[in-house]
Amino acid sequence: MIRQAKTINRFLGVICLLLMITGCYLAYANSQLSERIAASQAQFDELQTAISTPVTGQRPPAARRGALAIMKQIELEAKRADLDELLTRMEQQGNDEIHLLFESVSFNALIAWFDQVYQSTGLQPHQLSVSRRPSSNGVTAQAIYR
Repeated sequence: MIRQAKTINRFLGVICLLLMITGCYLAYANSQLSERIAASQAQFDELQTAISTPVTGQRPPAARRGALAIMKQIELEAKRADLDELLTRMEQQGNDEIHLLFESVSFNALIAWFDQVYQSTGLQPHQLSVSRRPSSNGVTAQAIYR
């Protein structure tokens, strides 16, 4: 009987220890997740500020180009920035609209790429949507150029 009680006490002690370790791990994981969410929110806020802030300074004007010329320039700029593998879709809609889809691209690399395209060609997206997928690294971005 005493032997059984000691065995049960040891078993309960091990269970308590495992529960404490699990609780510590969950608290650590929660803090890590909170930090990642805060960093993502800061990036999102930065992007919204950049989009809503009017651009000043001298930049090359985007000459009226056909869709094929725009596609070639975007493809060239994506290759220069090593983003051509992450540009998963580029298609023409109508006569002068180009739809782009980037997947699993670094947010900072994407923003730098948009700036580089604008600096070198004068092209800027007419519409832009950026979202973060929890299951992948980086962001997914859809852009429309006209």
